[in-house]
Amino acid sequence: MDHTKSLKRRREADGLERDFEEGVDTSADAALEFTRNDEFWLKDGTIVLVCAAVGFRVHQSVLSMHSTVFRDMFEHSSPGRDEHFEECAVVRLHDSADDMHHLLKTLYFRSYGQDKSKLGLPRLTSLLRMARKYFIEELQAELIKHLTVLFPSTLEKYRSPERDEAVPGDFDPMLGVAISEEFDVPTILPVALYLSSRLGLPAILDGGPPHASVPRAILLFREELMGRIADDGEDGDGHSFFARFPCRKSSTCPGLKQTAMNLEWRRYRRLEIHIFKMRPATEACFGADTCKHCLATWTKGEMAYQDALWKNLPSCCQRPSMYTWDALMDPVTTV
Repeated sequence: MDHTKSLKRRREADGLERDFEEGVDTSADAALEFTRNDEFWLKDGTIVLVCAAVGFRVHQSVLSMHSTVFRDMFEHSSPGRDEHFEECAVVRLHDSADDMHHLLKTLYFRSYGQDKSKLGLPRLTSLLRMARKYFIEELQAELIKHLTVLFPSTLEKYRSPERDEAVPGDFDPMLGVAISEEFDVPTILPVALYLSSRLGLPAILDGGPPHASVPRAILLFREELMGRIADDGEDGDGHSFFARFPCRKSSTCPGLKQTAMNLEWRRYRRLEIHIFKMRPATEACFGADTCKHCLATWTKGEMAYQDALWKNLPSCCQRPSMYTWDALMDPVTTV
């Protein structure tokens, strides 16, 4: 058993219990003014949660079933003991009404959120924050699993149709960086940083989530990645992808033209292309007189180079002890 995690969990639980108690207004004169949420004002509900002047009449048993925090609070304290509405205890919490509304939707309606690509990263972030706060472990696991689809740890999964279908229309990879840092999900960081680094300097500096550390992390990653690509292109570094070589299969083929290869290299350096999306070489790139053998050689070299870059993405994050994909996946390393 990981005693470090166990102690951390107990400390978090103690803090949440204090926050819960502070969020319960127990004064006899407590105001009962709030707006009922239309969707979650259940006639047979046994408790009223009030978040930012919006009331949710729900079932104490349902909350306890999913959340260890709610269960512990209901077992060891008397929430709303001095404040009632229609014979239901009233519990006032510090969460936003919107966050609570969507959390309740995930708990009551299993169909809601099953297609997490429709939720978008902002909604997924708020749900993950609520699931973490109230120790709703099953929901946490579902959300993190979806994040690993959007920001996978293998090149095969990155190129998969499953990921393409899962990416929402408002996809913002900078939020992925923020999520990785806030919720300690290191496995999604390399791809989140790579995708964010392609946004361009104005978007990196002016857009994204209000986390001061996010733009800095992206720019450091971008500089490291571009520097490595530049070094590879200048010295070859063993990559035939960048090395000029003659054709050995056809007397009429000039081989891969250096000007075309330089153009491809510059596109990599400027992050103008999706580095990890396979693009087979064509005659349009190298000329109609280039033979199929040379085109196939280029494609093979490009795939090998993409594999090498992917393998080294974690080291571009510049995080101590997390320089490989295996290290990122190791729970001992990521505590």
